[in-house]
Amino acid sequence: MKEKKARLIMVISMTVFGTIGIFVRQIDLPPQEIVLFRVLFGLAAILLFFIFTKRKFDTSFLKVETYVGNRRADPDRAETDPDRADADTDSADADLNVAVHDVYRAAKRERNMTILYIVMAGAGLAGGWLCFFTSYTYTTVAIATLCNYFEPCIVMIASIFLFKEKVTGSRLICFLLSTVGLVLVVLGGGSASGSPDLFRGVVFGLMSAVFYSFTVICTKQVRSVSGLEMTICQLIVTGSILLPYTLFTCGIHLGQLPLKGILCLVIIGVVHTGIIYSTYITSMGPLKTQEVAVLAYLDPTFSVLSSVFILREPINLLEIVGAVMILGFMVLNELKAGPPKIPDKPKH
Repeated sequence: MKEKKARLIMVISMTVFGTIGIFVRQIDLPPQEIVLFRVLFGLAAILLFFIFTKRKFDTSFLKVETYVGNRRADPDRAETDPDRADADTDSADADLNVAVHDVYRAAKRERNMTILYIVMAGAGLAGGWLCFFTSYTYTTVAIATLCNYFEPCIVMIASIFLFKEKVTGSRLICFLLSTVGLVLVVLGGGSASGSPDLFRGVVFGLMSAVFYSFTVICTKQVRSVSGLEMTICQLIVTGSILLPYTLFTCGIHLGQLPLKGILCLVIIGVVHTGIIYSTYITSMGPLKTQEVAVLAYLDPTFSVLSSVFILREPINLLEIVGAVMILGFMVLNELKAGPPKIPDKPKH
């Protein structure tokens, strides 16, 4: 029963995530300003979640002691005869002091790297969301989303060079066929819209995938921070980057936005970023990791459907075939991935 409820919550969460394009289309603001207020409203919603649930923010990842873990300073101190015991004591204590110092230094280095990875992940999230919403201004929600969901392929290729991970032939085939699907989507989008801005939209969509791949790789290096704490830290970093960037490039125009636009902005911040993400994290527990990874592809599926049937954006047969190839082979790639790892967060 608990698993069925979690699965239902997961499906609802992914469905809601897939509707974000509908609301962004109603907000007449520059992309950087939309992302900034999304971060601020989302951060406020998650902090309220902590307050109402009386959950404490775990700051242990900032303490060096957390990373000492199983490291133990235990140099060999062999038993000796009584005549040598006193003579060996000073030497043994000196060895112990050196060992303790090495353990502390290694733990401090790990703490500093954890903080660095969190900052880099937050910077990647800022770039990813900014490029993703910018792609909306040049192309359809469907094409922007499909380009954004090319991220697993980018992570797979990057892992080969960065972490020397082995890739099976079946996963390589999935990557190649997904790439073919992307080409079909781009070609179909060009023939459907005839807009010279399509190429820009595709580039920004793929850039969002690259940035998000960077975020995923950095996040996977962090092992001492829980999901919601990690999200809050990333949002703080993202907001810290976007605030000066927005002020410098376009300024703040929230006061000029009609009520409809403000409500949509609050929804993508509070609902999509705050509430739904919190329920997403909660529902992951009872489900198998691979099931969560596959269910996550409901997000781009509903994004494409909302683009076509609600926003009435153009689509043709070539795009449909490409979309099916991208999503189909991405899901197959997850199923072929072997022992599942912790799934990624929704990409938008």
